[in-house]
Amino acid sequence: MDHTPISRESMRGLKAEAIEAARIIHVNQKVDQIYHNTVHNARYGDGATSYALLLHYNDIYTFKNMPEIIQKLQSLFPDCSVEKKKMFQGRDGILKDISEVSEGRGNIMDYIVIDWS
Repeated sequence: MDHTPISRESMRGLKAEAIEAARIIHVNQKVDQIYHNTVHNARYGDGATSYALLLHYNDIYTFKNMPEIIQKLQSLFPDCSVEKKKMFQGRDGILKDISEVSEGRGNIMDYIVIDWS
């Protein structure tokens, strides 16, 4: 069996390296998922906007890494608007930005919104 010697200093950094590797994997998976959903919506959908719902209880890593996720999506969709917005579904079933409506808000959720209109 061949073992590589590991110094004390390297041993101290192993956990941080593993955490950072897992973070990078999560960010890349989230960007990949949103990218493919957005391209699918552009190809087969009727609108010019894609909404990626962010669930608080499942996406804690997403919220911690939101600036990096947004930056990567902006580089993948350079001429599009890419933003995190708080939205709710109106009585008409259409998603609405809470900043654009003063009353009648329902259940407010966080979304990454990509608009290519």
